[in-house]
Amino acid sequence: MNKKLKENRGFTLIELLVVIAIIAILAAMLLPALSKAKQRAWTVNCVGNQKQLGLAWTMYADDNQEKMVYSSPLPMTARDFPWVWATPPKMPAPTPGISAEAWQAMVIQAGYKQGALFQYAPNPNVIHCPADSRNQRKVPQFSFGSVALAGCLNGENVVGYGGQPVARLFKRTELIHPSERYLFVEENDPRGENIGSWLMLPGSPDNFSAARVVDSPASWHNSAGSTFNWADGHASSRNWKDGKFITHALSSDSGKYSWGPGLSDAPRDVLFLANGYATKENP
Repeated sequence: MNKKLKENRGFTLIELLVVIAIIAILAAMLLPALSKAKQRAWTVNCVGNQKQLGLAWTMYADDNQEKMVYSSPLPMTARDFPWVWATPPKMPAPTPGISAEAWQAMVIQAGYKQGALFQYAPNPNVIHCPADSRNQRKVPQFSFGSVALAGCLNGENVVGYGGQPVARLFKRTELIHPSERYLFVEENDPRGENIGSWLMLPGSPDNFSAARVVDSPASWHNSAGSTFNWADGHASSRNWKDGKFITHALSSDSGKYSWGPGLSDAPRDVLFLANGYATKENP
């Protein structure tokens, strides 16, 4: 009888606490690894999205006598057919009771569907990075779109060398170094959606000494990285290297525009962006 009772007894309180403690330790050891795996998956996802957008940009040029797609969501003339509309010509019908954030996402998705690149990359999610922290915020800081197209590629103009406008490019054939010139940039605009082209002051191509960030790059991947696509069709990720640059890229301060780090503040990262920013002087 005593033997049977002994065989059927359960765990003691101390034994249960030991088991719980072991499980907690194992979980604490696994969570960082799982978090890193999740971050890597997001980066792979975003590089894939960039690849699709880059191919769509290329196919648009193929079908339009080498003309680049208009790079700003805010067309300046009736002839400008943007890659995505900030305000779509045909607004979607809101679902009853829809949240402000879901409605904004719906509008941005509609703007992409009615834009010039949708027929070549027919998935609105290609413009969204799952690591984009703004997607967890409320309007007006909420954002669905995570990327912007470099401004001098048939887009907005920006004052550059000696106070003169930076000369833009309009045809793909003008890009002499396509493997070294990026197209889409992940942009962290803390004010909300990325409205407009992605702009920077590239400085003179001789040494880029006057280069400075205007629109903020993002740093969503492992808190120190971003993704790009390039005019030759490839896509890649980059880990930022300069502390001041990373701090600026991560900042949610809506007042950080429009003067970001310069070459003296973040020489490696600003040089990377300036060298890859396509202009007439730096094709």
